[in-house]
Amino acid sequence: ISNILKALTVCIALVMVISELGYNINGLLTGLGVGGLAVSLAAQDSLKNLLSGFFIMFDKPFDVGDFIETSDFKGTVDGEPLEGGSAENYSLEIGTHSFIPGFEEGVVGHKTGDIVTLNLKFPEDYVENLKGKDVVFEVKVNEVKVRVLPEINEEFFKDVGYEDIKTKEELENKVKEELQKEEQAKLDDIHLDKVLDKAMENMKIELNKEIVDDEIDRMIHEYERQLKMQGLDMNKYFELTGDTEEGLHKKMEGEATKRVKCRYLIEEVAKKENIDFTKEEVDAKAKEMAENYGITVDELIKAYGTIDVVKYDMTMHKALEIIKENN
Repeated sequence: ISNILKALTVCIALVMVISELGYNINGLLTGLGVGGLAVSLAAQDSLKNLLSGFFIMFDKPFDVGDFIETSDFKGTVDGEPLEGGSAENYSLEIGTHSFIPGFEEGVVGHKTGDIVTLNLKFPEDYVENLKGKDVVFEVKVNEVKVRVLPEINEEFFKDVGYEDIKTKEELENKVKEELQKEEQAKLDDIHLDKVLDKAMENMKIELNKEIVDDEIDRMIHEYERQLKMQGLDMNKYFELTGDTEEGLHKKMEGEATKRVKCRYLIEEVAKKENIDFTKEEVDAKAKEMAENYGITVDELIKAYGTIDVVKYDMTMHKALEIIKENN
């Protein structure tokens, strides 16, 4: 593999042009000064978070700190419902300041069943159409909870999914081991991103504008899907941000270009490494993915359009693994 990567100087055929990738991949990937990242551990913090994830009901007024309140709230501005400003059974940890100033302070001291009216004002640095405006929130406190430290025993270990753990020391070691793997995976991703960024800087490639535009369209559709999950749409996004469709398209152009170049780069590594998978391997992967998503293989293939998408995904991941292994 190393010799193949060292010799890699490739040409990519595009729709409109054929451009040369003028770099030596192995020399580039090993000489970028982006390797050897050390793994840091945060086992104690993780254990604290694990332990603090247990709650008991609390029937007296709550205060700033470890108290959690679950509430319904509705916001109005100028007598009209505030878009995205209402929720039911919303869990809020007092002290996180995740709402506008005054919201948390206004519910502190109340207890389960209380209904509170908060007359607040949006900050001056808020979105253009709301900054500095008065807003009224009607809040009903449904539940008040407080974090408690559970008894550390085998029952607790089972509750958190560690049935093979018997002692606190074993739990600490297990958390430390999992954190190490998680941190290493994050650092590997950072390292790989830097490697790919450097590789793309040295790519001599002319991209067809239509290819980049197609990628931008995919990014916008994905962004639109995320907005819908938050109860918004693109029109509301443009209204809140003052942006335009053309402006958003322009902002995404750089990232879209990077994605396209990265895709071509990885595809060329896959081609040079002769990466391929048997039908049995692809079918097994499709079955695994379907099980992870909780759907059937037929539903997965219908969503993707063709099982070739599964094979392509496997090929790209394998190519990335090769790059990681050699750097």
